[in-house]
Amino acid sequence: MKKTFQVVGLAGLVAAGLLAQNAPQTPGRPRGGRILLPSGQSLQPAGGQVELDTLPMAIVLTANKRQLLILHGGYHPPMLASYDAATMKQISTVRFADAWLGLAVHPKGGTVYVSGASSHVVHELTISDDGILARSRDMGTVDPGTGKGSDFFGDVALSLDGRLLYVADIYNDAVHVINPQSGRTIENWKTGRRPYRILFHPDGKSFFTSSWADGVVTQHDAQSGAVVNRIVAGPHATDMVWREKKTSDEEGPSTQFKGRIFVTLGNTNAVRVLGVSDSREMQPLESISVSLYPNSPAGMTPSALALSPDQDTLYVVCSDANAVAVADIAGARGRVSGFIPTGWYPTAAAALDSDKLVVLNGRSTRGFGGSASVIQGLDPANLLSWSDQVRRNTPYTEEKRHIGHREDSTVIPSLPTERSPIEHVVYILKENRSFDEILGDDPRGQGNPARALFGRAITPNHHKIADEFILLNNFHVNGDVNADGHNWATAGIASDYVQRLWPNSHAGRRRIYDYEGGEPAAAPPAGYIWNNALAKGLRVRNYGYFSANRPLQPAGIGNHIGKVFDPALAPHTNLDFRAFDTKYPDVDRARVFLQDLARMEGEKRFPHLTLVRLSNDRSAAGEHPSPALVADNDAALGMMVEGLSRSSFWPKMAIFVVETSAGMESHRAPALVVSPYVKRGSVDSTFYNSTSVLRTMELILGLSPMTMHDAGAQPMLPVFTPTANLQPYSAEKSDGSRFGK
Repeated sequence: MKKTFQVVGLAGLVAAGLLAQNAPQTPGRPRGGRILLPSGQSLQPAGGQVELDTLPMAIVLTANKRQLLILHGGYHPPMLASYDAATMKQISTVRFADAWLGLAVHPKGGTVYVSGASSHVVHELTISDDGILARSRDMGTVDPGTGKGSDFFGDVALSLDGRLLYVADIYNDAVHVINPQSGRTIENWKTGRRPYRILFHPDGKSFFTSSWADGVVTQHDAQSGAVVNRIVAGPHATDMVWREKKTSDEEGPSTQFKGRIFVTLGNTNAVRVLGVSDSREMQPLESISVSLYPNSPAGMTPSALALSPDQDTLYVVCSDANAVAVADIAGARGRVSGFIPTGWYPTAAAALDSDKLVVLNGRSTRGFGGSASVIQGLDPANLLSWSDQVRRNTPYTEEKRHIGHREDSTVIPSLPTERSPIEHVVYILKENRSFDEILGDDPRGQGNPARALFGRAITPNHHKIADEFILLNNFHVNGDVNADGHNWATAGIASDYVQRLWPNSHAGRRRIYDYEGGEPAAAPPAGYIWNNALAKGLRVRNYGYFSANRPLQPAGIGNHIGKVFDPALAPHTNLDFRAFDTKYPDVDRARVFLQDLARMEGEKRFPHLTLVRLSNDRSAAGEHPSPALVADNDAALGMMVEGLSRSSFWPKMAIFVVETSAGMESHRAPALVVSPYVKRGSVDSTFYNSTSVLRTMELILGLSPMTMHDAGAQPMLPVFTPTANLQPYSAEKSDGSRFGK
């Protein structure tokens, strides 16, 4: 049985987890009842909090309205659990080989259907009147032995009479129709790319699908699958709900529609409203903004919807704001009346009555668990107080679109229109190492020396750079793993696609990694930092990012890159620099980089933004001993920093070296800043994170923020000084850097 805990309990769990190290970690420490997250946001959820398993993502009330069913589809083995709707006590659980998003209850009760995700089946279960779940059978939508790696089933929906089951086949861009009597697929119809939600028209004669990749809503005939209508809703069209109730405004065009469809647009700050006429025509009516501020960049990530029992209130789950927007939709125009603070990364919600809302939170400070916020007292007074709390919890404000002032002691501009003496930014991205693993043996960092697995003997250059330039001992990565970490580090957000699917991939169920280019549904709201630099006319050079390798050739043979996933980045990519491959030494990558640097010296022309992927510091079980990989990575970093600091471009340069993740149990990571303008030999304990680096680079390069998260991040002003010290760096040599030793 799970127990309910209040915010004080949450603080205790965080203190036991994130603060286990004796480091100056700001995240996790209660401040005025709030818990600071590695993202820079704070948590102070409304209501009582119920502990759940990993990534709860779908919630349904049973036919008898006595139980809530919650589907978990994260890193742990997926699970369906039943809870008493009145007390939120857990009643029964069933685990699956795989499951994700799709959850439907037969209208007559007694039977539940769950999507089987990568196992390309639909799980059928029985549920007793008192909420006991039991496995019944798995219905195959793909014949045994014919399944492909791209088979992955998401949403499931029953026809209104309960006779047929409709299943979203996400990567085959299709909907399967299953006859539960035979358990076999009887139809297979094409949809828009990456169908997310299936929603039936109340007459049962047609259904709608939302397209994650195309941003369209398509209406299909329920008998033939023929496309009746298709309309563009907006980027990352995901959840949908139907409101058939007429609006309170009897005048105007609203009366011509049989009902309205509300659609979340995950890559915007809006919900799209579509009108559906009696003749099945769809028409866009309005967009309801769920921004905290009128001019906020994207980043709220509206991803799920719930209607109040009277259908006059729409609850919009805003995942990346840790909030639910409450919209009054009784009139002809929707209007957000306030916000409710939730737990970390809410994913779904259900309104049990006019005064009780249950919100699923996909993440937790307890690791890979989740929670449910049980919120009561949905009145205007509470909503006003909660709205203020949501704004206090979120670093972004209207004023933070710009820093607002400039300190004389820094070379970082306060506005994108100002110039910096730094003209060249080199961004080196590495993977998977925590602060303690690399720099835990540096007494200035207040880390844990016992956890310094790759200390000064293995990483002499990391240590020397931190010694000679600056030690950042309170830096945290936003991502949990590389999949979301790379996106946070380059786009200022990990999109809803990435956040909802990486736990499944990381657990080894979905064996496709498509989070770094190539998957249209994974795209962030405003592109990546290189897209913004190119749009401004800046020079960009790419070494190993968003690229796929050709088969490995003998050392010294160039032309390693077979494909660059972002066409905009392709012309600016060094094809001789091998992308991620732990069988290939980072020191060889460094040599390619230095050869290119020598060419640019001759041309007297260097990029404004340089991207470098040096990822051999990650664990690679079964290939080479991890210390050897880390030592190789350290040697390559030293070679590159030395070469850059001895180049003619050094007087106008800043190098940022960050990890995209810090391992599954930590967010505190090593980060290095190398520049003539760095406050040499100092220690900076300011809280920074992945978006702080982005914001700092954007200000140097004159780029606007991409999302509300980098816009609200703490720029790294204290790191820099207006006085340049042009002394170059001399790399440390180490026998441990010999690859494979």
